[in-house]
Amino acid sequence: GEGNFCHVHVSLVPVVHSVGQQKTKPTQHGIMTLRSTGHAPDIIACRATKPLARETRNKIALSCMVPASHVVSVHDVKNI
Repeated sequence: GEGNFCHVHVSLVPVVHSVGQQKTKPTQHGIMTLRSTGHAPDIIACRATKPLARETRNKIALSCMVPASHVVSVHDVKNI
């Protein structure tokens, strides 16, 4: 049931280097496609080269209908 399952959607958040802005459209489109099949993510893990900006996190949360606290930044690091 719903209390026993957590759907984590992993998505790439690319950066347009000429502008330096994180782009949310690929994530928004991926979630829209997922929702069209009747599924909805509980958590969105966003792969990015740098930590997500607050504006990016909020935009993804709003457009994908999840709380901002459920949008997780999975950014590149030098060491694991």
